[in-house]
Amino acid sequence: MNKFIIYLLLITTSVPLIAKRRDRKLKKKIPAKVLICGICKNVEEQIPYSIAIVERIGRMFEDYRAIVYENNSTDRSKEILQDWAGRNHKVDLMTETIPHEKLVAESVNITIQGNPFYTEPIARARNIVLDKALSNEYEGYDYILWMDMDFVIAPNYYAIKEVFRDKRNWDAVFAFGVNPAGEYYDTYAFRDKRIPIGPELLGNWWHTDIQKELVLSPRDDWYPVISAFGGFGIYKKSSVQGCRYTGYVTKNVVDYYANYLNNNSQRNNPLINKYLKDKKSITEFLKLPRAKPGLNKLNESLGIIIDERHPDLHLRVNSGTHQFPSMCEHVVFHIEMHRKGHSNLFVNPRLLFHYESR
Repeated sequence: MNKFIIYLLLITTSVPLIAKRRDRKLKKKIPAKVLICGICKNVEEQIPYSIAIVERIGRMFEDYRAIVYENNSTDRSKEILQDWAGRNHKVDLMTETIPHEKLVAESVNITIQGNPFYTEPIARARNIVLDKALSNEYEGYDYILWMDMDFVIAPNYYAIKEVFRDKRNWDAVFAFGVNPAGEYYDTYAFRDKRIPIGPELLGNWWHTDIQKELVLSPRDDWYPVISAFGGFGIYKKSSVQGCRYTGYVTKNVVDYYANYLNNNSQRNNPLINKYLKDKKSITEFLKLPRAKPGLNKLNESLGIIIDERHPDLHLRVNSGTHQFPSMCEHVVFHIEMHRKGHSNLFVNPRLLFHYESR
């Protein structure tokens, strides 16, 4: 038989076999029980796609439950979620309508428009879901999969399997979330050895003058981080016990930074040197010995001391807030994990989530 014909026969028979093998691998259940968690507001257009993604991920596991929280949507998000919970018994849905005045009263930082700085309602919502996930009701579900509920493009499902097959000791693994240009998107939640500190220490300069891109190839190994998210994170439940989300600097954050900055091996980092240099130029300090936030219109140039145990750690108001040093809720949560010894955090470059619309 002609060699070319033999080659064609091999190609035409092997490609379907490879595809079938891949399908079988994806259909084989991961031997784990997981909680897929999300929070949302005003996602009417995106939520049907995210629901399909959640259910597709859930079917990959031995068992799953979806814990979803919604509040104050002004579109049909609540109705769509209620319909989903009615059709799928694995969905644990919580919804609220919260008066604006209550949210303001509960918040530390208020914007000039009179609204809570956005990280604080998000942290509040995440803690509601986290409390549910860590309750006795879900004993035996050993993993928490946090997912933003506004994705419309399916992720790389195979990379989720990769995480659970990997033998290394990980505490959390995050998506490589990219914008339509293929660039890493979720920089506010991102910290690594290059960028170990943020605007809570450096001020608003951090937002505009620091290159925070993360460039990874699908062939790269997992990338170690201090904090990340990228729209999706896989956590071992045992690694997040006792951790909380907040949208502002806490005493635990101050304690972590004080220890981190006192490590001499960090002194060659340009951002840490920038912080130390700027700190010397601060001539006024506002001392809050009881770390009680809520003061009005603090000056961005002030150095703020919120913990008397660490009088040399000077914080900054930032990100358009004026009452207290604000912070990404993910970074606070991950610092809590580090403090408890759960510091094996990674970005998986194959775990692609796309921040874009259809």
